[in-house]
Amino acid sequence: MTVERLTAPVGLGAPNLVEDVKIVQKWLQCTENGNNLPATGELWYEGSLYTNPVNGICDAAVIQAIKEIQKSFMNNPDGVISPGGKTWQELTNPRPSYYDSAIIQVVRKKQGSPTENVPTMGELWFSGTRQMYTLECSGPSTESPNLRRRILPGVYNLDWYHYGRQNEKVPILTNKKVPYSRKILIHIGNYHENTEGCLLVGRTIGGIDRRTGRDNFGLPRTGKNTVGDSRGAFIVLKQFLQEKGIRRVKLEIIERYQS
Repeated sequence: MTVERLTAPVGLGAPNLVEDVKIVQKWLQCTENGNNLPATGELWYEGSLYTNPVNGICDAAVIQAIKEIQKSFMNNPDGVISPGGKTWQELTNPRPSYYDSAIIQVVRKKQGSPTENVPTMGELWFSGTRQMYTLECSGPSTESPNLRRRILPGVYNLDWYHYGRQNEKVPILTNKKVPYSRKILIHIGNYHENTEGCLLVGRTIGGIDRRTGRDNFGLPRTGKNTVGDSRGAFIVLKQFLQEKGIRRVKLEIIERYQS
């Protein structure tokens, strides 16, 4: 089925014609069983941005949902979708299926302990090679926000998100159980306290030298695992995503803990 076309802009201060608003609401809305979805493929933001009825009224919830989309490519989201514009293209272009995508795999290898404040350590693979290491929050895995716990294993969509004071462009992970609003990112960092649920990457993995009580980077961080050269690893990952086209890449998290 072809994508329904907007006749005028929708959003903050826009004409907001009833039928145009309904089209936008349908694209923003997603349910677990796929009701009310346009039959053009998989939506970018699955089940997270707009859950109100399709009623043709451009209210605050619609405008906020539009701004959430725009945050991944605009420093100052304007809350407006124009016919054929960037926001419309990002919203309506279907993602490829898992089998048509480039795949990044995060293989969790070491179970993090919440009682001992130990992170979850893993490996990140693409192009058939282990490219770097990962550090996440301790378990158990959860879809609930604000618990400082790692996200559930599964397949995730990727897109860009502007992060931090310098608005650095970093990957954001989304799927039906982990919405865009969770802001689960892949970013630079070395230690457990650098993440509240996001994934940190590094080219080396650290542990404690029992003779010195210091980690592999010479820092006195007793009892904690770390990743090193995080910026170097992030550059490699970012180059891969830019070459492949980030929206054509899926990230799969697998749990293969070692005893």
